[in-house]
Amino acid sequence: MAPNHTTKTDPAIQLARAVLDDDNSTMEEVKSAMLEFLRPENGLERLRANELAKIEVEITQHRRLRDAFVLAEAQAAAASLFVHGDFTRVSRGDYPEAWRKATELFFSDCPKTIANAEEHLATFNLSRLSLIAQVYRDRAESFASQDKVIGTLEKRRRELLDDFEVLRVAAPRAGFHHVP
Repeated sequence: MAPNHTTKTDPAIQLARAVLDDDNSTMEEVKSAMLEFLRPENGLERLRANELAKIEVEITQHRRLRDAFVLAEAQAAAASLFVHGDFTRVSRGDYPEAWRKATELFFSDCPKTIANAEEHLATFNLSRLSLIAQVYRDRAESFASQDKVIGTLEKRRRELLDDFEVLRVAAPRAGFHHVP
């Protein structure tokens, strides 16, 4: 009997689960890794390490959000191509077959199904990767605010790391660390 391959959940639902879901295990893993890496030795260092972990999780969530949006837009672009041969937006309700094929292109776990969808996309001289790149380029303004948030968080992370290093240097002089 052939394996029962299914098409994965729609990207909008994946987005809600992956990004907006309060994933405490991820936060704990990041926090644990951050504490292990930084090895804070006093309360101020632990505070900075915890802030760094929170920012790292937030950066990851924003990246997932942006990536899910890019894939959803690429899926919509593929559906449009399958219907009109161009990027004129098509309704999911009016063209369910095109949307099914577009969903398979990005979210199927069956290699044969993906290959069939890629073959259809190849008739437009595109691959999945080139379609995603084109969507990202064409809709750069839509992603700019998310990229700006990510950049701001990454800058804050660098500042906190610098602050942590200053605390690490200053702590022995202030008598916070045990010096052998």
